[in-house]
Amino acid sequence: MKKHVISATLLALMLSFQAHAQTVGNNPSAGMDIQTNSGGFVTQLPPAPAEIKGSYYLTDDWKRGTIYLKEMSLKDYYFKYDIQHNQFEIKIENQVKVLSGQRVDKFQQDDNSNAGLTTYVNSRNYTLDGTPIQGFLQVIVDGDWDLVSKTEVKLVKSGYVAALDAGSPDAQLSKSDKYYLADKQGHLILAQSIKKKSIPEIFQQEPKDAQDRLIAANLNSKRLPDLINMLSILNGETQNQ
Repeated sequence: MKKHVISATLLALMLSFQAHAQTVGNNPSAGMDIQTNSGGFVTQLPPAPAEIKGSYYLTDDWKRGTIYLKEMSLKDYYFKYDIQHNQFEIKIENQVKVLSGQRVDKFQQDDNSNAGLTTYVNSRNYTLDGTPIQGFLQVIVDGDWDLVSKTEVKLVKSGYVAALDAGSPDAQLSKSDKYYLADKQGHLILAQSIKKKSIPEIFQQEPKDAQDRLIAANLNSKRLPDLINMLSILNGETQNQ
């Protein structure tokens, strides 16, 4: 008799479960909603927390090179440069030491290509529209006029749309290079701001012949090869004075 009572109880539980399993989504039938209601049979897991992809390092891998300070140099060490905090992380005797970028005049890194060493100089001696800038500039062309670039990091917010469950929930650190021309006084000119009609004003201190050659060359200031040609014209004229 006792066995019959247990079997009836189990049968009732099974039937109850089947009834609940049929109420899904917006089904208005009685019982617990197994998907959406707060009192449902099954609760929804929260989405995975969003992350920030990328890094603030100039290069993500360790590069070997030399760091030049006013009083000394650190030669043939592996290091990374943190753009956001303006500091170096240096591998020294199986440890990682931190060095403020304010103490560094310049540094050179082996870029593992035929170009050899890449040189970066402290931007404290340069100004943009009269304002000093922080960080380091890569020297691409060195002359009476320099061509330099500055790597900047921008946080790109997530494009995730919760209602559609579309897109990535992660934000992204995006790196880009801005190119500048620099005269011997350290005045920076944003390269992409140089247009054909603005050449006489920007380079008014240069010989008229140099200005005419720049205009005739029809160079695109957004392309690195054209910027290098621009510097070749400028430095060629000034070196002949």
